[in-house]
Amino acid sequence: AGVAMQYHTAHWWQSSLSKSSARKNMILSTTFGRGGRLLLSNNNNNKFLHHHVQRSSWFSTKAAVQHIVMFRLKADTTMDQKQALQDGLSALPRQCPQIITGQLGVDLELPLSQANPLGPNRHLSWSATFASTADYEAYHKSEAHQALVNDLLKPILEPGSRAAIQYEIK
Repeated sequence: AGVAMQYHTAHWWQSSLSKSSARKNMILSTTFGRGGRLLLSNNNNNKFLHHHVQRSSWFSTKAAVQHIVMFRLKADTTMDQKQALQDGLSALPRQCPQIITGQLGVDLELPLSQANPLGPNRHLSWSATFASTADYEAYHKSEAHQALVNDLLKPILEPGSRAAIQYEIK
């Protein structure tokens, strides 16, 4: 088992250098996203590298939201069911425009982790970044997310194994 697709975007802001219209671009992160344009500036010679940023809401002053969910699958889950769930999770960033980044994690199922006295690891994790809580809520209610949960996850989810958290990224 391996890690499926991962989408990223870049975060940047502009600040005034003086009372003139001069600007300095400050790069906070340099991972790139689907179709986004990042402006990298070399202030000494004014050379720029452009990479289009798809979601302008990312540049708001609101904190981004990180969503992480983990779950264990029933013992009788087939490889085809597990693969269908992994494919479905990997497709969510293409189906839900609210997702800035998405990453699927498949547990390595190391013996010590599965025999942990606090309980075995979860089988899969899904992590997604959103520009706002409103974007997270729209994703959560989206047809693509609801179909994945109802059609692919619920039939094979070990009861009580889901754990999730949403938190602000500042």
